Amino acid sequence: MNRTKATLFGMLVVVLGIALGFSTMKDDPKKGNPTDSRKNESINPIQQDGPIAPIGGYDTDGTPYYTDNFDGANDTTALKTRGYFVWYRGTGAQGLGATWFQGNPAVFSAFNGPTSGYVGANFQVVTGLNNIDSWLITPANNVTAGDSIVFYSSAPLSSPFPDSIRVMYSSAGSTTPEGSWVELGRFEASDLGSWERKAFGAPSSSATGRFAIRYNVVDGGPSGDNSNFIGVDALTIEGAAIANDVASSANVAPTGSVVLPSATIAPKATFTNIGAANQTNIPVRYSITGPVNYTSNKVIASLTAGTGTTVTFDSTFNPTPGTYNVTIIVSLGSDLNRNNDTLRTSFTALNPNYGTSGTYSYANSITGTGAPSSPDYCWKDTAGSVSLVVNSTNSSTGNFLGSLDDGHWRFKLPAGKRVKMGGVEYDSVFVATNGFISFAQHTLLNSFSPALNSLNRPTFYAMWMDLNYTTLSVGSPTNRLSYKVNGYQLIVTYDRVPAFGGDTSEYVTMQAVIDLVEPGYPANSDMVVQFADATNGNTGADFLTYYGTDLLNAHLVGLQVADGTTNTYYRAAYPANPPGPLFGASPIAIEFGPNANSLNSSCDLTTLSLGASIEAITPSSSSDTITVLLRSATSPYEIVDAAKGVLSGAGNASLTFRKASIGSSYYIVVKHRNSIETWSANPVLFPSDGTGTSYNFRTGVGQAFGSNMVVVSGAASFYSGDANQDGTIDGSDGSLVDNDAFNFNGGYIPTDINNDGFVDASDASFVENNANNFIGIIRP
Repeated sequence: MNRTKATLFGMLVVVLGIALGFSTMKDDPKKGNPTDSRKNESINPIQQDGPIAPIGGYDTDGTPYYTDNFDGANDTTALKTRGYFVWYRGTGAQGLGATWFQGNPAVFSAFNGPTSGYVGANFQVVTGLNNIDSWLITPANNVTAGDSIVFYSSAPLSSPFPDSIRVMYSSAGSTTPEGSWVELGRFEASDLGSWERKAFGAPSSSATGRFAIRYNVVDGGPSGDNSNFIGVDALTIEGAAIANDVASSANVAPTGSVVLPSATIAPKATFTNIGAANQTNIPVRYSITGPVNYTSNKVIASLTAGTGTTVTFDSTFNPTPGTYNVTIIVSLGSDLNRNNDTLRTSFTALNPNYGTSGTYSYANSITGTGAPSSPDYCWKDTAGSVSLVVNSTNSSTGNFLGSLDDGHWRFKLPAGKRVKMGGVEYDSVFVATNGFISFAQHTLLNSFSPALNSLNRPTFYAMWMDLNYTTLSVGSPTNRLSYKVNGYQLIVTYDRVPAFGGDTSEYVTMQAVIDLVEPGYPANSDMVVQFADATNGNTGADFLTYYGTDLLNAHLVGLQVADGTTNTYYRAAYPANPPGPLFGASPIAIEFGPNANSLNSSCDLTTLSLGASIEAITPSSSSDTITVLLRSATSPYEIVDAAKGVLSGAGNASLTFRKASIGSSYYIVVKHRNSIETWSANPVLFPSDGTGTSYNFRTGVGQAFGSNMVVVSGAASFYSGDANQDGTIDGSDGSLVDNDAFNFNGGYIPTDINNDGFVDASDASFVENNANNFIGIIRP
C-alpha cells in the first residue's frame, strides 16, 4: 500500500466515521506543502458588527433573536428539520462525506455544550482533486440592515491545509446558491487550537433574510492540498445592543480534559458587558456537578460597557476521574436579556495512568500514581516461542491470511485453556501484523486504521497501528513476531516491528501477555501490554522521537468486547485522549482486567517446596508431572500464576513462580493428569522477603480444602481416577479405562491410573472405588 507518514492529522484516523465526516487514513494521504486555497481571488474586508471578543469569548455583541448552539443532532436531516438548507456545489461527483455533519470530538471538542455539539465539514465531501463548495444556509429571519451573523469556527490544531470559509447574505431569502447572494467576507479557519469568533453585518433589511456559511476551497478533496476539516458552533443572528445586558461569556477553566493528578483548581469564567450602560456589583456564580460537586459565588465590582472580565473563583475544586457539567450564571438584577445569562458546558477529568471504563479497569506500572493496584514491568522470556515472522520472512504460512504489511495468523489454544473477554470464552487466537490480537474471525483482522468503537472486536489492542513486517527497518537488521503459551499465559511478542513508511529507526518492540482461564471460569482474563525502550535498540530512536512530539501514525491501546458494549481505551492518538503514556523514565507495562484492585502482574520470583502424594502411584513410589496453580485468596479466585514440576517418588516437588506478588496469600491448587484437582485448605502466604514458602499436603487430609484426600500408606493423598479431567470420577472415566484395557493400550496415557505403563484392571479398580464414593473436586 502507498501510505505516507501521518502528521498530527492522523487524529482523523482514530475513529472511523465517514458518515460523520471523520476522515480515515487513505492510501494516498495529503502531502507536500499546501497552498492557499483562495489563490489570487480578491478578498473583501470582514464586515464586523462591533468589537471582536477575544478568542474563546461569548458569541454576541448585541441582542440575539436567532440562536443555534448545535448542541443536538446536526446531521443533514436534523439541520433541514430546523429550517436550514444544505447544498453541495463542489466540482466533480460528491464524495463519501456528508456536506455538513455532526461535530467529532476526536478531532476537536465543541466551543460550548456537548463535545460533539458543533457542525462540521471536511475534505471528503468531494472525490479526488476537486473544488469544495458546501453551503449551510440559515433559516429565514426578519433582518434589519446592520444586524449580524455571529459564530465561532475552528480547524484542527496546526493544520497545514488552509481551510477557507466564506459568509454570504441574501435579502431575497434565497434557498439555493444560485439565488441572489452578497458575499460579506471570507477567512481561513483558525488552526491555533481555539475557537475563533467571527461576525458579519447584513448590508440590507429583509423580512426573509438568510445568511450562509460556505466551506469553499480550491484544489480540495482527498488528493488536494488545501482542505482538511472545519467546525462551526455557537451561531447567533442579532440586533443592536440594549442598555443592560451582561453575558456569561466563556468557561476559561477547567475545560476539555483535565489530566490528573492536578493541583486544586480555581475555576475561571469570562463575563462581558454587551449592553450600552456601565454596570456595578454584578453577582456571578460557577457551579460544577459530577463525581465531585463545587459552587462558588463572586461579585464583579464594575464592568464598563463593551468590555469583559475574567473572574477567578474559589480554589477548592479537587476533581476525581469522571465527566463534569459546568453551569456559569450572571445575575444582574436589571438585565433586559436573560438569554445569555447562563452558560453550560462540560469537561472530563482523567488520570492517564489508571481508570475504569465499563466492565474493565486499567493501570500502568508507573509508581506513585495513586492507582488501586498496578503491575510490574516484567518482560517474558521468548525462548520456545513459535515464530510467525523472522527478519521479514513469513515463518508460518499455513495459517496466514493477507500480507506481512496487513495480515494475520490464526491458531487454537491448547485444550482446557481459554481467553475470556466480555464474559465469552474463546479458544482461537488471531495475531495481526498491525499490533492487535483478536479472538474471533471478522472482516477487520487486516485493518491498518485504528478506530474507536470499531467493528474490530473482540480484540486486545496491544498497539493497533499501521505497522509493516514486509521490510526490515534500516535501523535494525532483525525483526520477529512470535507467540507461546506458557502455563496459563499467552505471550505475543512484536520485536522491532517497523512503522509503515517509517524513517530509519522508526520501529517498536512490545509484548502482549494474556491470562488464560479454564472453561467455566467466572472472571474475564487480565491482559498486559508492555513496551521496551531504547535499551539494546529494542525500540528505535525515531519512533521514540515521534512519540515524544506527537508525530507517530495514529495508534490505539485498549480493548473492546464482541458486542461493543465495553470498549476500554488507555491511549488513543490523535489527539492523545485518553493520553496514557507508553514510554517514560523506565519501561512501562499496562494491565487491563475486571478488577481495579488486582491489576498487579508481578515480576517477583518466589518458590514453593511442595509435599504431596497421589493415591494410585504412592504405593509404587513413582514420580510424575504435576501443575501447580496459585489462585487469588478471594472470589472469583483467579489464576495468578502456574508452574509445572515433577513430584518425586518420595512426594516432593520444587516449583518457581514468576508472577505471584510476594507478601500475598494464595490458594495452592495441584493438578495431575488423572487425579482430582486439589486445593489447599486455606490461602498460603508467600513471604515478602522472597524466601519462598512450603506446603505439605501429606501430613493430613485437613491440608486439603474440604478434607478432599484419602490416606494411603500413612500419607494423605490426592484421589486418582479422573482420566478425562472433568472434575468428577465417574462412569465416563471408567469407560475410557475399560476401552484402553480391552485394546491392551499402554504407555504414558491418562488411563494408566497407577503409572505402571499398562492399562488394566488395577487402574479400573481405582476409578470404580472412587466413582462409587462420588469423588469430585471440592473448592471454595
